[in-house]
Amino acid sequence: MRLYLFVSFLVLLFLSCSPYKPVRYLSRSVPTLSLTLRAALPIESTVGDIELSGLALHQNTLYSVCDDHGDMIFKLTLYSDKVLAEPFLRFDSPSLRPDFEGLACDSAGNFYIISESECRIFFVSHDGKVTKWLMPSLEEQGKAAGLFQRFNAYPEGLAMISPTHFFIAAEHSPRGLIDLKLDAPTHTKFYVCDYTALPLSGKRVPDFADLYYESGRLFALARNAEAVVELSIEKDSVFEKTCWSYQQAVAHDSLRYGEMRFGLAEGLTMDSTSIYIVYDTNGEVRNLSSGDRRPLLFIFDRPR
Repeated sequence: MRLYLFVSFLVLLFLSCSPYKPVRYLSRSVPTLSLTLRAALPIESTVGDIELSGLALHQNTLYSVCDDHGDMIFKLTLYSDKVLAEPFLRFDSPSLRPDFEGLACDSAGNFYIISESECRIFFVSHDGKVTKWLMPSLEEQGKAAGLFQRFNAYPEGLAMISPTHFFIAAEHSPRGLIDLKLDAPTHTKFYVCDYTALPLSGKRVPDFADLYYESGRLFALARNAEAVVELSIEKDSVFEKTCWSYQQAVAHDSLRYGEMRFGLAEGLTMDSTSIYIVYDTNGEVRNLSSGDRRPLLFIFDRPR
């Protein structure tokens, strides 16, 4: 009887966490360009195995957070054959498990982190001496707007327009976008965009894994489509405007992992010449690698 109850619990848990709606494909076409891979570097860390979940670039240095380390921000040092992730700032974890996902940085070097479990943004000053939540949880508002309908599919990405204006990505089932203004909270906008013009393989669903904003342009990491897409907001709806696909670049078996039912990309950032994407591999072994479980940082040439 106990075994039956346990199995029943696992089935219910699986059903509650798994996407089930058929994908709604749009008829509009999206211009697509295949990205050129410049480097794929395994990531090592001074704190043991880590799965990075967000990326930000400040003064030519990459920074990241990890959903299993809610008390630090990592600095990424790139070498010719690997990436070394070292703690850059340490602070008291703001909750039991904040589940940090997206990361942004302002011109002064202050950090802004989206917490999936708390559904709000955590602030860490450039020296780590000031830490605070910037607003109450968005969970209830998001659910009322139709987002956050699946466990562990809450805020996943963050893009900063200014220190008081952000875009937040809801992961999937449905995926969505939140336009948040801290100085005008009543004007917060929620967009449900569980549709796509991009092809998806197998049982993959439309998702957003991270966001990046630059000079009036908003980009999203469409993990399950293995693409970076520029987004446009038209009459209260969000659409894919252009698509930079990295599917072909990472298709080689040596760059793929044992479990690829869903996409593995977690963090996105860019500069004028490069696109950086980090994988969260959940400890999977990379194919043709003799048991190598290290995640990868991909560096692509940025289209002009």
